[in-house]
Amino acid sequence: MGDVLFENERTRVSRAAHAEAGTVIRKEYRGTNAIRRSRHERAVLSRLADLPAVPRLVADEEADPYAITMADTGGKPLSRLLAGGPLSARVLSDLAVDLASAVAALHRRGVVHRDINPGNILVAGTPPRPVLIDYDLATTFVLERPGFTHHKDITGTLPYIAPEQTGRTGWPVDERADLYSLGATLYEMATGSPPFGDGDGDELRLIHDHLTRVPAPPSALNDAVTPILSAVIGRLLEKDPDRRYQSAEGVLYDLRRAQGDAAAFPLGERDFPWRLAAPARPVGRTDAIESLRQSLTDAIAGRLRTVLVSGPGGVGKTVLINELRSSVTAAGGWFVTGKSDQYRQDSASDSLSQALSALGRLLFAEPEEELAATCAHLRAAVGSNAGVIAAAVPEFARLLDTAPEVGADDPAQAQARLQRGAVEVLRAIAESRPLVVVLDDLQWAGPVPVGLLDAVLTDDRLRGVLVIGAYRESDIDSAHPLSALLSRWTGAQTYPPHVRLENLPPEDVRVMLAEMLRIPVPEAAELADSIRPHAGGNPFDTVEFVNALRCDGVLTSTDGGWTWDTRAVRRYIGSGDVLALLTRRLANLPDTARDILLDMASLGGDVELDLLRSALGMAERDDADLTDDLAPALEDGLLVLERGVPASIRFPHDRIQQAAYRSLPEAERRARHLAMARRLAEVPRYHRVAAEHYHAALADLTDPAERARAVPLLRDAAGHARLLANYALMERFLSAAADLLAAGTAPDAGPRARQEVDVERHEALFGVGRFDDADTLYERIERDRTDPILLTRAACVQAGSLMLRGRPADALQLGLGVLAELAHPAPEADELFPEIARGMDMLETWVATSSTEEDVRRGENTDPHTDAVARMLSRMLPAAFFSGSPLMAWLVTSAIRLWAAGGPCAALVGPLAHAAFVTIVVRRDYRTGHAIVERALSVSEALGYEPETSHARMLYALSAGPWFRPLEECVRMAQRAREGLLRGGDLQNAGFTFYATVCGNLECAPTLEEAQVEIDAGMSFVARTGNRHVEAFIVAYRQSARALRGETNGPGDLSDASFDEEAHLASLAANPTAAGNYHILAALVAAVFNDAPALIRHAAVGTAMMPAYEGTHATTVAQFLQALALAAQAREAGPEARAELLAEFDRYHGWTADRAAETPGNFRHLHALLDAERAWLLGDVDGALRAFDTAQHEVESRQRPWQRALVAERLGRFHLSRGLEYAGRTALREAHRHYQRWGATAKVEQLAGEFPFLRAVDEPRTDTRRPSNFRSSSAVSSQTMDIVAILRASQALSSETNLNRLQNSVNDVLCSLTGANSARLVIRAPDDGWYLPQAGQRLLLTDPAHAGLVPQSVLRYVERTQQPLVVDDATRDDRFSHDPYLAELSTCALLVVPVQSPGGPYAMLLLENRVSRSAFGTNGLEAVQLIAGQLTVSLENALVHAELERKVAERTSALEAANEQLELLAVTDPLTGLANRRRLTEFLETDWRRSLRSAAPIAIAMIDIDHFKQYNDFYGHPAGDACLRTIAGTIGRNVRETDMVTRYGGEEFAVVMPNTDEAAAVAVAERVRAAVAALAEPHERSTCGTVTISIGVAAAVPSAAVATPEQLLKSADAELYEAKRQGRNRVVSPSST
Repeated sequence: MGDVLFENERTRVSRAAHAEAGTVIRKEYRGTNAIRRSRHERAVLSRLADLPAVPRLVADEEADPYAITMADTGGKPLSRLLAGGPLSARVLSDLAVDLASAVAALHRRGVVHRDINPGNILVAGTPPRPVLIDYDLATTFVLERPGFTHHKDITGTLPYIAPEQTGRTGWPVDERADLYSLGATLYEMATGSPPFGDGDGDELRLIHDHLTRVPAPPSALNDAVTPILSAVIGRLLEKDPDRRYQSAEGVLYDLRRAQGDAAAFPLGERDFPWRLAAPARPVGRTDAIESLRQSLTDAIAGRLRTVLVSGPGGVGKTVLINELRSSVTAAGGWFVTGKSDQYRQDSASDSLSQALSALGRLLFAEPEEELAATCAHLRAAVGSNAGVIAAAVPEFARLLDTAPEVGADDPAQAQARLQRGAVEVLRAIAESRPLVVVLDDLQWAGPVPVGLLDAVLTDDRLRGVLVIGAYRESDIDSAHPLSALLSRWTGAQTYPPHVRLENLPPEDVRVMLAEMLRIPVPEAAELADSIRPHAGGNPFDTVEFVNALRCDGVLTSTDGGWTWDTRAVRRYIGSGDVLALLTRRLANLPDTARDILLDMASLGGDVELDLLRSALGMAERDDADLTDDLAPALEDGLLVLERGVPASIRFPHDRIQQAAYRSLPEAERRARHLAMARRLAEVPRYHRVAAEHYHAALADLTDPAERARAVPLLRDAAGHARLLANYALMERFLSAAADLLAAGTAPDAGPRARQEVDVERHEALFGVGRFDDADTLYERIERDRTDPILLTRAACVQAGSLMLRGRPADALQLGLGVLAELAHPAPEADELFPEIARGMDMLETWVATSSTEEDVRRGENTDPHTDAVARMLSRMLPAAFFSGSPLMAWLVTSAIRLWAAGGPCAALVGPLAHAAFVTIVVRRDYRTGHAIVERALSVSEALGYEPETSHARMLYALSAGPWFRPLEECVRMAQRAREGLLRGGDLQNAGFTFYATVCGNLECAPTLEEAQVEIDAGMSFVARTGNRHVEAFIVAYRQSARALRGETNGPGDLSDASFDEEAHLASLAANPTAAGNYHILAALVAAVFNDAPALIRHAAVGTAMMPAYEGTHATTVAQFLQALALAAQAREAGPEARAELLAEFDRYHGWTADRAAETPGNFRHLHALLDAERAWLLGDVDGALRAFDTAQHEVESRQRPWQRALVAERLGRFHLSRGLEYAGRTALREAHRHYQRWGATAKVEQLAGEFPFLRAVDEPRTDTRRPSNFRSSSAVSSQTMDIVAILRASQALSSETNLNRLQNSVNDVLCSLTGANSARLVIRAPDDGWYLPQAGQRLLLTDPAHAGLVPQSVLRYVERTQQPLVVDDATRDDRFSHDPYLAELSTCALLVVPVQSPGGPYAMLLLENRVSRSAFGTNGLEAVQLIAGQLTVSLENALVHAELERKVAERTSALEAANEQLELLAVTDPLTGLANRRRLTEFLETDWRRSLRSAAPIAIAMIDIDHFKQYNDFYGHPAGDACLRTIAGTIGRNVRETDMVTRYGGEEFAVVMPNTDEAAAVAVAERVRAAVAALAEPHERSTCGTVTISIGVAAAVPSAAVATPEQLLKSADAELYEAKRQGRNRVVSPSST
């Protein structure tokens, strides 16, 4: 077997004897694609057979397909030679020339090695000559573009690969990658180590270094390396391929010149690329690149999630977006892309599926432990949508360990589930790394990728994710899903950042050509101006024109550069276009390559090699055969090989695919499609692709047997399109299948098959919004029905369609017919109510005699007939609800019968959860309905039904919860339900959650502004989903909020410029639920505005419509408002009519009494207010006062803003009606404040207009009515107070002018008067807010350090109400118990009295007792109020005195500060803000003396910016100043706090480091040098292309030997000179030299 030279899992290399060749090298291939790799390397070596630096193949009689045999050169790996250190100067120079010559020879033969490194170079002989080995990764193709793969999957030897080979730049990999690897190899030959990597195995750090770090020049590390050779190596190692050498010939020329001339010379004078390509970095896109990078920064911070990039084809959208790759890598993130195809529509061409597949492949490469944790996290995040994701993306079926799941019957639900699942996948992955997802060519995408943009944009919880959508605006018509989305974003003002690219202006075209040809811009102008009229400034077209000119000899390269004849250029281009040029290139291909390429154009823009072989009938051949056949197209750049898993071939631009496909006559296209369909139909894994090609060739599909075989393929493809929610594609396939079946060409397919196709197509038609076509098809389905269960599937979709179009009555009628087909007919009209009664009896018995536990134990009912009936019932219930049909009760009781008889099933959860609506309407039974809905929710949750559980939770919050749970809790349940419904894709029911949240927020939210947030969210949601029912509901709330804020036509009017009440109500003729809701809200607004006629009118209409919404919280509002309306009517009626109205009032009054008895928190305050209204109506003054007092007490502890304000207003009006002016004004002021705090601006203005005293700010503000935990002073006699004590206290306070002493006096006086443990004075500063005076200081309460010194929620409350406050125990008061100040206290009685000024309270007296509850009685309150009155004068005097003292202190301080500033300016450099040379001298002398005493070392680093004069000359002095500031800041951030940085002069800086020896100082200096290098600040006139610094370090222990600090400075300066001599960008100290 011979000696083994090298062995790993992929390759074994050995030396063996050979009969003819002596010793040979045998290379055996192992692992994946071993034979293909063997054949590939053999082919490459054959192509290079006569080159001296390439191994020579030796004929092998055994012809082992797994091995190749090569002549033994006797050489040793260069890596072994380099183990001893760098090469000598002569060997280095000669070997560099030989290597460059070898690489140039390879490139001339069209071979790119792709893995040049010392291990793949053998050296033999004297002098040593290189042989370049290992062509396993070599390619003959013009370029490749690697994807963003996991760092462990990057091909090549990592320390030597080019940045573009990492897949992190988006730049193409061409022959220039070999030049970078050559540079890395030469670097190691010159220095003894590669430019990056210290052997620690950190791949991520190594990749980052390749992308961002500039290595030290070889001449700086090895004196034997000449500066010019060092410069050549540096140019080879440029990150940007355009700044690198462009050809190996150019490198070879400069290396040979460097051998004979050590002096510097301009590099690259003979460096011309062999193929012209667009610059790697897009020209003229600086602002667009910066915009994208800022978007990435914002996305990582959670401020942004979506960006759009648009522009015409060939403008450079993809190139621009790829500029983010390196930024993503630097942030430790992942970058994945998906690209839609213009001709192919299966999952492999779906951009979202591609992007998720790429994510899956990245995850598979993670370490096992990390992958297991990630998979578990993904499963938890995706939840019930795991199966949907697994069906769309096979990789995730393995990651989630989940079987693929067919989506829901509802197309909108299927699409929403897939989008929601995708969002959850992105969220889960982004928790550990930033994530950029690019969805390219959206103009050809289906609804799911487009919808993902919206789902991501509107998900505020998503952080670290940036989804970029790229598309051609000209290809987006009004029917495209993106068109509607863009319009909605514009209308909702939620438009994401949008980067619009246009073709390049003339000046940028000139720059682009100058960079391509590597000539000055003025020289390129003539050529650019000749091309631009035909290319239009399009970058792709421009490059194609230039390459055509070169290929046809119009543009030629010479030793002196490029030459062309302008007239010849114009004649050549003529009137042609790029498609014509591309068509000519295609026509010039060999027949085999062209024929395959044309077939590939029909398959897609990116085609897996396995698929392409199967489509071409080449299944028995391998990928190597196929790529050999396509080599001319690959070498010409018409195709690109993607070496991923699986390997694929793609068109580098869709314009090439377009040219190829359009070059075929229509008949030939169909023939090619049909031929490929037949071949692919024989391969099961490609049946869906076969269906696409059968569809394209339907006109040629004439054989009946073949047409019959095509039908199941078309249906299978349609089913897969359904998984992707691509209903347009689904309908296209099913339409074709239906045509084939209708033609009678499928003899084995009977009526059942045709009906199944019709049902599936009906769903697809609904999914694409073709409702009329869906209606027609449903009529045929219904007419030809043979299976009621199959009919039910279509009927459920049709019912959803009718509901979406606002036709609930039609949906209900349709469902009744289907239920009859299912042998579950509805009762006849005369039997309906008796049947409902029996059903109600049954459900009452069932809920009383069974339990949740029993239901769970029974398990799921899997009977298909029950499931069909249940699904139909579920679809009918919304229709029955919105049409106000009595059938709703029968539907619910039917569902409960099914549940009771056969056990629970998911489809029955929704119908059961409607039970509260029925029990309340039919029997006024709230408890039974609540019990049934609670049961349905509990069982569904226990059995893991989703989104059914969330549906039940929504219905509970809407119908059952408000009667027994706090309204706030119901709002939270509805919000939770919405999240689950969105995850489950149930958009319709997710929309219905807004019924509970919008209504509840108007009741409970502290302000109208907060309620408006939910209203806006709801309007945005319905705009996205098109739910007209929810929209009609929310519009009423929007207009009500606008009316209350004064944004409509007039007070109480809901109409405005964008909304007409009459037209709106007319549109609700068939929607009594929305109409009734509107009237109730109009009545509420009328009640607030005290508009009795409008209240009476709207309340009457809204109440009459109550059956349409009874069971929801709107019923509560309706009952209450109707009672108010009846009271208003009765007040104006005669005795007889009043009695009738009062009797009707009592009916509504009694209803609230019943509800208040069961749920006091939601109803008692309303009932008390109606009590007050009734007593007022009857003239019962005492009863009215007591009832108003109860209402105020009850509402005060609840978050019900408008109800609290209304109670106070009604009380005020009651007092005024009895002639109690003061009490009435006091109550109305309270109402005014409540409305103001709520944000009802229009009401505030109306109230102030009616009662002008409310506009006066200096009116007495004493409140006469407070809840029971307040103490009023109005009923207390001053005789009960200690008058003498108060007078003494007042005298003590009146003479005090010092604020600190006044604070102490306040504490002493008030504690003794009231029994408080402490009494503090809190003062408001006009600019800084509230503060506590203490020891002459202001302890600002806005400062977090002082925020906990007082109960701030109490201060805010008193500030807003401007009323005294007495709280028996703040730790138990719902308003304040959450305050952090009270968190650790068991008891805290409070008394707070504001000290008033014309502008409001400017101080407060805050009294506490932490021992006794109810410590402050009414006597104490009045005493403190009297003290507060006296305190006003004293406090103003003290504040004036304090202000005078403060101003004196400030002026004194300002004078001192000015003197300090003058001193500082004298020692500060004005440009950089650093210490100047004078300060350096002072600091150094001081520290020198200290070090003399302590014998401590002191160090100095002298720093100089390299080539700064050239920087100033090239960029200008303003840029130079900016550079100095940047460097100064960087130095300052990277030294220690004890070090002092100074600007020494010009571009020199000095750092003094006390108590620091030489080694520590060098470490600090190296940190500074590396930080400046990492800035990568461009410097065109520097040898390394960026700004760098050189540093000299010296250290000493002050003594007689080092007598002065100046000597130390001179030593450091000498070391700085040495650093510059050694090549700059380094740190030098005495030890290192």
